[in-house]
Amino acid sequence: MAPELFDRSKYSSAVDVWALGAVACCMRTGSPPFHSQTRILDYARSQAHFPVDALRALSWFCGDFVQRAMAGQPERRPAIKQVLSFGWLAPYATSTPRYFLNLGLLPVKLYLYARYSVLTIFIYDD
Repeated sequence: MAPELFDRSKYSSAVDVWALGAVACCMRTGSPPFHSQTRILDYARSQAHFPVDALRALSWFCGDFVQRAMAGQPERRPAIKQVLSFGWLAPYATSTPRYFLNLGLLPVKLYLYARYSVLTIFIYDD
């Protein structure tokens, strides 16, 4: 869960970007990068660093994506449309059917080779 959701502050689609990074990390490594709310909040307050040990099993491109998507401050995370241009995701971004564009949804298809699974996530672009 993105740090800004814990204190019930105003939030944006940046929480979806955080979630996408967390899901990518969990599916590639088998566990989340943060194991408690306290660690997430310490990281968001710059009192702790991102747990890079969680990224050791990932490719550089995937690890870079996860770290940027899970930036502690929402304004430091990439916008939804920027997510699709990341080196790790760009080759797998699906063409978007008009129906989803009309709803403001952007699909991101993650091919997770380590587990031979495919996950398609639709993210609302506000």
